[in-house]
Amino acid sequence: MDVTPGNKENYICSYLVETQNFNFIIETGPSSSVGKLLVRLDELGFTLRDIDFVVVTHIHLDHGGGAGDLVRLEKDLKVYVHPRGYPHLNDPSKLWQASRNTLGKVAEIYGEPKPIPSENLVSVPDGFKLDLGEDVILKFIHTPGHASHHMVVYLDGLDAMFTGDAAGINIDGHIIPITPAPHNPVKAINSLKRLLEYNPARLCFTHFGVYEGLDYLRKALDKWIWWTEFIGELYRKGVDVREAYRKVLELDPDSRFMEGFYNKLGFGDDEILIGVRGMYSYFEWIGESGG
Repeated sequence: MDVTPGNKENYICSYLVETQNFNFIIETGPSSSVGKLLVRLDELGFTLRDIDFVVVTHIHLDHGGGAGDLVRLEKDLKVYVHPRGYPHLNDPSKLWQASRNTLGKVAEIYGEPKPIPSENLVSVPDGFKLDLGEDVILKFIHTPGHASHHMVVYLDGLDAMFTGDAAGINIDGHIIPITPAPHNPVKAINSLKRLLEYNPARLCFTHFGVYEGLDYLRKALDKWIWWTEFIGELYRKGVDVREAYRKVLELDPDSRFMEGFYNKLGFGDDEILIGVRGMYSYFEWIGESGG
């Protein structure tokens, strides 16, 4: 289901999963798109009352920002979230402030998240499994890197993996890492290696759409390694972050494609610069000296 804000499209996915015994949503999209999500459900013949639970891969506004709005509409709705994300869905004030500081006007486009009562939240440990019946098991895999509160969801039995931001943004096969501060590229790379071990047949990107096979998971790993090595080298040479951003665009055709995509989208046009800046923040954090 396309839940890109406003009249834009093809950037943010919410997934409705229908099994023999359960209906659930993976990713809500932002608060500003909840109306669009409800319309999409209606088009598929569902109402919110038909939904048994919601899963968010992490708490960033474009992935879980609408969860609180859904709970306000359906009081018994459960939201499955990483333990580190749990307190920030319960009280999103710090999340909102950090989002505004990082994303600027894009945070306002996504909208302010609503608090979720603790009785509606389910904190999910790494490796937790939900037996959905009919040989379908929902597995939760903690995947730190993009964020410490990130998890990937794997539908064993249907062989579909919902990657959140762990495998980056994939628009028409063009992949770039998503590395806003605080980002840990070493953990992100290790998370991708762990995901490859599941050998999923189908990858479901929040940004954006469903892809068959492992090729794009491998491409995401290769791209994360290249970004880490290349941007790390620029940082150590003392290259200004904006110059590093320009060099990434110069040498990475996927980044150039995404730059054009964001310009047409009308928001998020600083996404790649934010990512490069996030990588620089990581190298500062680990104590490497630039120049």
